[in-house]
Amino acid sequence: MAKKRVRRKSVSKNSSKDSKIPRELKVISIIFYIGSFFHIIGALLMLFGGIAGTALISALGVDKILELMPNLTQQQVIFATVLSALLIVGAIVTFVMGVLEYYVGRDLMKRRNWARITAIIILLLGLIKSITLLISGNFVSIIGIILYGIASWYLLFHKNIRKIFD
Repeated sequence: MAKKRVRRKSVSKNSSKDSKIPRELKVISIIFYIGSFFHIIGALLMLFGGIAGTALISALGVDKILELMPNLTQQQVIFATVLSALLIVGAIVTFVMGVLEYYVGRDLMKRRNWARITAIIILLLGLIKSITLLISGNFVSIIGIILYGIASWYLLFHKNIRKIFD
């Protein structure tokens, strides 16, 4: 008599975790992915602008630029050179921020507590930035205050989130 084999459904660890992850956490994770995308694109554009500005000034030289644009001073051209270099540094910082946001978004879904803590810090810094912009008269920043505030509160105080990351 042949024995019948009973096949059991194998359930991967990830699929059982996914079903227990709250929708709000998934939304916050997706927001970090979107932020990562825009930071990386912005960094590439900044890098291109910084390199182009530096290359143009280096190729032409200060004297030739002053000849082509007589209303500029030598200090303004040197200042433009410094700004081009700072744009490259800013591009590097922005790129690193984009990569960090990618890993935060990914590891929030994997329930890694470092990602929750880092997300809270990033969100609170965004909240401070939005409040500062509101004080300076940018009323559109109210949207940022609301979004950063809700996401920060959720990651800090929501009891389901605290259980997931404990």
